Amino acid sequence: MLVQTIAAWLLALAAGPAFADEPAAGPEGSSTYRHEGFPAFSMGLPSGTRERGPEAPGEVFSGSTPDGVDVHVSITDFPFAGILMPIEKAAEYFVGLTEASGTGADFEVTRNEPITLGDGSSAYRSEVRWRDVERGATVATQLVSAYRGGRLVMVVAHPSRGSEEASEIVESLRFE
Repeated sequence: MLVQTIAAWLLALAAGPAFADEPAAGPEGSSTYRHEGFPAFSMGLPSGTRERGPEAPGEVFSGSTPDGVDVHVSITDFPFAGILMPIEKAAEYFVGLTEASGTGADFEVTRNEPITLGDGSSAYRSEVRWRDVERGATVATQLVSAYRGGRLVMVVAHPSRGSEEASEIVESLRFE
């Protein structure tokens, strides 16, 4: 079992992110981002999305869309995932991390409901409204969270205005 865990970890490190030009389930005119490490998944991003390097521990993707949506994807190891933290608590986990970083205040989870991803996987769809302390702006963060193989995958989108594009991005998550 230890050898399998180490092998999976090494494969995850070796596999990097990749963009494909094939159509995705995301926003119209989108490209597909693929994470080929463990767990393997894809999501749709608008054409012209600019990728940045990871900005936090566990982050595998960070980028901005042409319309100003900041997108972050993270993978966190959670042994005994559903027992220690039920997936419906993922929005609260996001709030705790953001609050601890000192970047936000006045958090309110305004949406938190189970969904089924396009591949049939169970996930949770949430919206968290909060105040960005640096900019003083109210943000309506959209997120989809799912467990896969003892890991929490969170797709988080912070729109600078309207949340429609951000919703399409987070809801396009598909496991392979």
